[in-house]
Amino acid sequence: MWVLITIICLAVVGFGSCELRAQWPQTTSPCHGNHWFEAGVKILDRPGSDLAFPIISNGVTNDILLDAEMLSDMNTSAGVDIRYGRRGPSGLEWEFVSSLGGWDSDFAFVGPNLESVFQPGFSPDNVILDYTSDFYNFELNFRRAVWPGMTFLAGPRYMNFQEELQLLTDTLISTPLGDFNFETDNVLATRNSMIGGQIGLEFNQPLTQGIFLQGFVKAAGMNNHTKVFRTAETTIDALTSSRATKSTGTFIGQAGGRIYGYIIPNHVATYAGYEATWIDGVALGPTQFFNTNGPTVVTDNTLFWHAVTFGVNFTF
Repeated sequence: MWVLITIICLAVVGFGSCELRAQWPQTTSPCHGNHWFEAGVKILDRPGSDLAFPIISNGVTNDILLDAEMLSDMNTSAGVDIRYGRRGPSGLEWEFVSSLGGWDSDFAFVGPNLESVFQPGFSPDNVILDYTSDFYNFELNFRRAVWPGMTFLAGPRYMNFQEELQLLTDTLISTPLGDFNFETDNVLATRNSMIGGQIGLEFNQPLTQGIFLQGFVKAAGMNNHTKVFRTAETTIDALTSSRATKSTGTFIGQAGGRIYGYIIPNHVATYAGYEATWIDGVALGPTQFFNTNGPTVVTDNTLFWHAVTFGVNFTF
């Protein structure tokens, strides 16, 4: 629904801005030559889920030290975005897009009286939890102007999204033979390899001679081949491992906007903007860690992040 609403809004703005496009026609497209190159940085923010059930707590005071919302809130990190495009002699354009980013969160808790849903009935002295998440994305978009300032795009897309969750504990246990340090190491990794096709709209609206706005919306249907790897070992138990795979359908949606300002007219511009990304049907580390249905992959998750973007655009 949000995709349809955004497309309608872009169309309404496009039909209502003919006078401005006539006044500054050179600012209704990001490309004023046969080639364009763009390099940018993203400040990524990934908010946590609304589920606040406890994960690690103090068994005596019942204080929650870590809950699901705190674990899934990956805070901010940096990413990059690279684009190269070319306009053909027939007016058909194509653009290659590459982006990548990731998050990393570390938690450390010191006992006594620690309780964890990862290890019910066991009270470790120390718990260390490391949660990492990374993605990289490739798109090849074929572009065609459908209205002054309005461009339709379609093409293949590939995205790889992977996560790893590692839980380390150690507990000092007293025995008649002396103290014994019991350690555990559990690692879970999820891999999402998504390939499919996408469509979208891009709209460029002039504000002044050297400044214009750009808005876009994209929707992609993907086939997602997922994998889950799990290993576990303790001081007294040998390493064990398991693996599960699953193919599922995944939806990727993106929407955002930018404002461009020219440094060298029609050749060099800087930009700043905002974009949001939704991925529905993806395997996530924490959800998979809590899975008790044997060697199966849980993919009924929705992932969201948004970003502030800025960079530079060259056309020649």
